[in-house]
Amino acid sequence: MKGLFLKRGRGKTTASIYTSAMTGCPIVVANEISKHYIKEKATELGVTIPDPISIYECARGKKFPNGVLIDNAEAVIKAWAQENLNAPVVAFTMSIDGDSV
Repeated sequence: MKGLFLKRGRGKTTASIYTSAMTGCPIVVANEISKHYIKEKATELGVTIPDPISIYECARGKKFPNGVLIDNAEAVIKAWAQENLNAPVVAFTMSIDGDSV
């Protein structure tokens, strides 16, 4: 698992789109607005990607043998906790020194 840490507007989503196009991995996003934006951006970039997955869509039972990409992980974590736990995220941790999965 790799992480890309950049400030807002510095190309994280664009990198996810190109990675999705190269690997065939769908991009998981926090909401439908982000899903729509990624689809538009991919079209603008001239690349074909699998349909992005919003955390509100049920992906249980689906197989993603190559894995998934998560765009704006902090937003996905926050939306998932609100949807599934009905709770705000107070804090989260991440390992950045190697493959933790």
